[in-house]
Amino acid sequence: MKKLFALLLALVMVLGLVACGNETPVTGDDNNNEAPAASGSVYWLNFKPESDEALQKIAELYTQKTNVPVKVVTAASGTYNETLTAQMDKSDAPTLFVVGNAAAVETWGDYCLDLTGTDIANELSTDAYMLYDADGKLCSIGYCYECYGIIVNKELLVKAGYAEDYITNFATLKEVAEDVHARAAELGFDAFSSAGMDGSSSWRFTGHLINLDYYYESVDAPEAWTSCPASIKGTYMNNYRNLYDLMVVNSATNRADLANGGFDAASEFANGEALFYFNGNWECPDFGEETFYGTAFVTGDAFLNVNSSGIKLKANVATNPGSKFIYNASSPEGNISNEFVTFVDRRKRKSLITGLDIFREEETPKNINSE
Repeated sequence: MKKLFALLLALVMVLGLVACGNETPVTGDDNNNEAPAASGSVYWLNFKPESDEALQKIAELYTQKTNVPVKVVTAASGTYNETLTAQMDKSDAPTLFVVGNAAAVETWGDYCLDLTGTDIANELSTDAYMLYDADGKLCSIGYCYECYGIIVNKELLVKAGYAEDYITNFATLKEVAEDVHARAAELGFDAFSSAGMDGSSSWRFTGHLINLDYYYESVDAPEAWTSCPASIKGTYMNNYRNLYDLMVVNSATNRADLANGGFDAASEFANGEALFYFNGNWECPDFGEETFYGTAFVTGDAFLNVNSSGIKLKANVATNPGSKFIYNASSPEGNISNEFVTFVDRRKRKSLITGLDIFREEETPKNINSE
């Protein structure tokens, strides 16, 4: 059977892509002269619509550097499995695609290159997100780390009369949500954005939220979760029900209409119509006019640049707790324009990104605290 690359690539490692030809890709010289022709091509079937714009630019840059054509096709939200199945039937099937769980390994494992010992696998700081087939072949590695939960508009929280750190558990969350919902007309906003159960929204609750209950059951009985169990105990289902009920009851959206769809929870939150929004950190770039705070814990020169492509920080510093910065994204004219970036992971491996240049551990700049 034809073997295709099945990589879950770290976005910052895209310049390490290898085309599916017999030759090793070559790069241009230090003077940015074009590289000689190279064989092969790369077809990346992208899972994440929010990354499409960035990936298209990276693909273009990779082609400029190597002369290897790179095509990035992004599946519509919620349709990846169907899109992958259809694309795999074609003669120019994807060379890079997402294998994100054990079921996907079973379906696509025969198409996967064994990533054991490869440079990209060796770059990872943890093996927690690696997926193997029944024979021990490393079929898939993690390519992005995301978090999800309840996103809070702190400005609205204070407007409602609560300190930013007031909510510490479900009881205080419930107190605030019910109070804000009761005073929605007075405050000008409600507690939760819509919790639609159509295909464009339901994954937040039938996937992400419910996974917390599965996770804690697996913590209680890890031996029962070495593969997907036929049934669950439901030990934590009341927590799931209570939280979802809190979201749908304390919202401007009539819960009887949730199954019909057509709601835009992200816009509701971004427009200040709701205090809470259940989603993940991938949504943060959409909330442009916000103020970002951070503590650098350094002494020296630091420059911050925030634009549509992300937050950029350039620092020439020595470690010394105390330095702080505040950046208001709604006032970009106050920003110091500077090309960037060095972020260094505090864990054992330290290879995040500097522009598009990858630092290996031994190349980490000496003025960065990486201990």
